[in-house]
Amino acid sequence: MCPKVTVSILLFLSVMGLSACDRIRSVTYPPGVHYIDKQQIESTMYSMAVELRQLDALITAETDSGLVQTRVVAILEEINRLASSLDQDGKPSNHPAIDARLDDFLKQVSRASLMAQLEPPNYYEAGRLSGSCSACHQLRPLD
Repeated sequence: MCPKVTVSILLFLSVMGLSACDRIRSVTYPPGVHYIDKQQIESTMYSMAVELRQLDALITAETDSGLVQTRVVAILEEINRLASSLDQDGKPSNHPAIDARLDDFLKQVSRASLMAQLEPPNYYEAGRLSGSCSACHQLRPLD
């Protein structure tokens, strides 16, 4: 067989095999399960870690201004958006640890946001968010 034909056939079979992965996943996970792939989990968690680092820097700064409060609330809204992206209308997912803790984390983010919007702002709950992450994750550098 010609090498070009062999390469073409192998390439075609590889593409078909990759497209079949979605079909296999739909068979291996029941229809009511929200499948979260590894890349989505990692990118979402990394993005939340970046936001939490910024949040920690803001709330530990000596400055107490309206600008800080506005930024803290915006960061908390972004953390809420990111965490909510892992939820699919309350359906169970293929990641039991996320299923077990996501609702509590979202409630804590909501509580932190409400307290940050007070006059004067209270950042106690916002400061506890990093701790709730380290309850599940070993602290690692972001580099």
